[in-house]
Amino acid sequence: MKKQLLSLSLIACITVMYACNGQTQPKPISNDLALYQTASLDMKELEIKENSNCVFEDLKGNKWFGSNGNGLTKFDGENYIYYNIEQGLAGNFIRDIEQDRMGNLWICTNKGVNFYNGIFFINFSEKIPLKSRETFCSYKDKNNNIYIGAYAGYYKYNGKDFNYVKLPMLDTSLDEQAYTVRSILEDDLGNLWLGTQAAGLFKYDGKEFKQYKNNGLIKGTNNSIIQDKSGLIWIGNSITGLINYNGESFNNLVINDIVNRNKTEVRENIGVTSLIADENGNVWVGSHNMGLWKLNDKFHRRIETNSTFVNSLFIDSKGKVWVSLMNDGC
Repeated sequence: MKKQLLSLSLIACITVMYACNGQTQPKPISNDLALYQTASLDMKELEIKENSNCVFEDLKGNKWFGSNGNGLTKFDGENYIYYNIEQGLAGNFIRDIEQDRMGNLWICTNKGVNFYNGIFFINFSEKIPLKSRETFCSYKDKNNNIYIGAYAGYYKYNGKDFNYVKLPMLDTSLDEQAYTVRSILEDDLGNLWLGTQAAGLFKYDGKEFKQYKNNGLIKGTNNSIIQDKSGLIWIGNSITGLINYNGESFNNLVINDIVNRNKTEVRENIGVTSLIADENGNVWVGSHNMGLWKLNDKFHRRIETNSTFVNSLFIDSKGKVWVSLMNDGC
């Protein structure tokens, strides 16, 4: 395991903000009153418009909307503030957002990971020599360490040091890009789970990495990993669909439906992009081909949305589920 250390000597660059007013509140998109679609916000003048990629709520209750190409938007309940590469973002394609215990944002972009303290942006990954600086996901563990999924591994920030950790290539038949980390989870036992682009699933117990490639984990990208209230671990795969792990074995959960392909109706397996678990024991599943699904012990139900491509899901502090849709989001 290779590490590269970057000291946190922060060089200030003043952030210029552009704001416009807006006070329309979101409307429910289904009978599940806690379910909201970001497109329902009155954002006609917003730069992110139909390119919503992710949603995040900070410790102060501000909503942050990441776009596919038009940067980042902050909504404080009354005003919108825009940020893009001119204000210091590494890239305008925003993949994910996390916040550390000091209130700083960690923003995954297509050209690196940004640190934002409310005043200025810093791109940390530009000083780490990788073939690709793209970052894909962010995660905060129980000890407030920040993890960022990156090319062939991940970054870790412990409040003081910023490290890059390269995954061990346990299967040498795969190239480095296959080991790119696309999802991260710390389970109840303190194990770190890492979903990769094409190298299956990794578990790190603090001493060594173990690679899992069974049950279709290596067929597609493992886009999302969560743990529900019962302790069950769920993996969302772009091709295989849903896989869960009960502590002993991996099990595939078959969800398929009729989709329209080139004006022909065909039955497909769900391709998962995002997973979240709520406090009521429900698992919400976003897909690239079958929209949004809600799962629990009693039923698996598809919830109609304006687009069948869900980019990401997020639960805010009030328990509302936010849905970012491809070509029909904010």
